[in-house]
Amino acid sequence: MRLVRVPEEDLETLEKLNQWKTQSLPAPDLKSGSAHRAEEQYRNWIWTLAEEVGGLKELNVAPGSRGRAWWWGMVPVQVQLTGLAVRDVQRFLFRFYQADLLHKVVSLRMKSKSQNDDDPQLEVTLVAEGLSLSYPSGRPTERDTLFPQTGCSGNPMRRRSMWPMTRHFRN
Repeated sequence: MRLVRVPEEDLETLEKLNQWKTQSLPAPDLKSGSAHRAEEQYRNWIWTLAEEVGGLKELNVAPGSRGRAWWWGMVPVQVQLTGLAVRDVQRFLFRFYQADLLHKVVSLRMKSKSQNDDDPQLEVTLVAEGLSLSYPSGRPTERDTLFPQTGCSGNPMRRRSMWPMTRHFRN
């Protein structure tokens, strides 16, 4: 066996790639190169985020159209929000950037719904892009979902011992 010395900068690059792999949207289909699954999950997440922010009268989340950006792994999503106050936009952007994803806002337009200073209602158009990385190894990523999800397998009541869970609660 021959040992090969790997330069430090190559190791740093590999570490970054491994980190990006965990932050990537689900990988494109290896056969077709389509990022439809990633696009659908990303749209649904943005929809949920916008609903959680509240203060919305209208919400439209649609696939963005930035040419063939999906070919390069970019998943453009256009979001139109109506009825927001500035603090709602701020809260949305804070939560958006808090998510551990490879994504960004590429454009943001805010327009007042009225000329009345007493009406804080805004019409917001936001275009966001997420990155869906593919890997030539045939095992693109362990992720099938945008974020980790919990679930039960089998019957949780059939555990042989509760000792690991209860040992910390004894007096």
